[in-house]
Amino acid sequence: MKKRRSEFFSVFFTFALDSLSATIIFPIFVPLFLDPRQGFFLFEISTFWRNFLLGAFLSAFPLAQFFFAPFLGSYADCIGRKKVLFCSILTTAIGYFLCAVGIHFHSLASLFVGRIITGVGAGNFTVCLAILADLTANEKKRAQYFSLGSMLGGLAFVLGPFLGGKLSDNTISSYFSPSFPMLIGSVLSLINSICIFAFFKETLEIKKQPVFFFTVFKTLKFAFTNKNIANLYFILFIYFISWNLLYQFIPVFILKSYNITNSSIGNIISLMGVFWIIGSGVFFHFERRFFSIRNILIFSFVPFAILSSLTAVPHQLWANVVIFGFAVLFASIIWPACMSEISKLTDQSMQGKVLGLTQSIQSLAMLIAPLLGGVFLIINPFITFFLSSFLSIVCIIFSLKIVIK
Repeated sequence: MKKRRSEFFSVFFTFALDSLSATIIFPIFVPLFLDPRQGFFLFEISTFWRNFLLGAFLSAFPLAQFFFAPFLGSYADCIGRKKVLFCSILTTAIGYFLCAVGIHFHSLASLFVGRIITGVGAGNFTVCLAILADLTANEKKRAQYFSLGSMLGGLAFVLGPFLGGKLSDNTISSYFSPSFPMLIGSVLSLINSICIFAFFKETLEIKKQPVFFFTVFKTLKFAFTNKNIANLYFILFIYFISWNLLYQFIPVFILKSYNITNSSIGNIISLMGVFWIIGSGVFFHFERRFFSIRNILIFSFVPFAILSSLTAVPHQLWANVVIFGFAVLFASIIWPACMSEISKLTDQSMQGKVLGLTQSIQSLAMLIAPLLGGVFLIINPFITFFLSSFLSIVCIIFSLKIVIK
């Protein structure tokens, strides 16, 4: 452990930046697309098209991840982790910069391209998981590090919306604007790439033959011949749709219901990060000591399903926030539980490919969720949250199918 401190630091710092890139946008882009006072669109467009464009924009990031995460994971199995990690983080820096340019110059094309490029770079989440698998042969230790990665994601969950809300609010400072947090993200990514180049030492001992872009389809055969892995993949897929329906559209619901500022939205989403850290860092470790993965999943999905259906029911902001917070707490337990079990069931030589497929599945779900949510939000926001609850019930059924060995 002491000899590989730089590798662990690099992985967890990249974890945090990937999560930051996913969360920093919510207090910025929801008002940017939906609030006419922001002036992003130079001509008046209908509410329908604003919601549609927001859904498409939120889908751009996971769409890029869907195609590139398994590619990056497979390529990291081939040429090593360091080169792939360095190039992907540099890509993230470029994506952030293009987003900043798009916001500043009111260029929807630049904004979309930048978000897609950022999604490509964030596919290195797969490589980070593979590095943790390289460095931790012990299954218990690996689960702890996956949980730590989830906690750091929760910390970024706190800092991302908070920074996005504050640094985009020009009422706090005249230097702040919606493009400013994107520039900060670009600078942090550049610093991270320099650290990878200077201090990271390769963790992959055995390098394999070159891989092709569509390696993900070859990996499917391995993944779905193991019933437990297949069930876990399906649970992850449905869970991420359910979770993203809740997480991505709660800010929209709050904005429309209470007409609060970017900064206030950032505060609320940041508070949710605290619940995430408590769930993945405290509750998950406690449950692992006494329960199987199947029971952990069931015990998490049941309250999550109930709370998801209740999220939009109260008419007071504080009540919405409390219910949403506890829904986040139970949701945070599910990801490290599934990931540690999938990694345990996978041969060391295939960690990059298989974990890459998990991110691809996650990205596909993140692509579907905003498109569904954007449509249902126009009809009735309650449909979005009830669908999230229903999908959690589906996950409970498939959790019962996991065979404990």
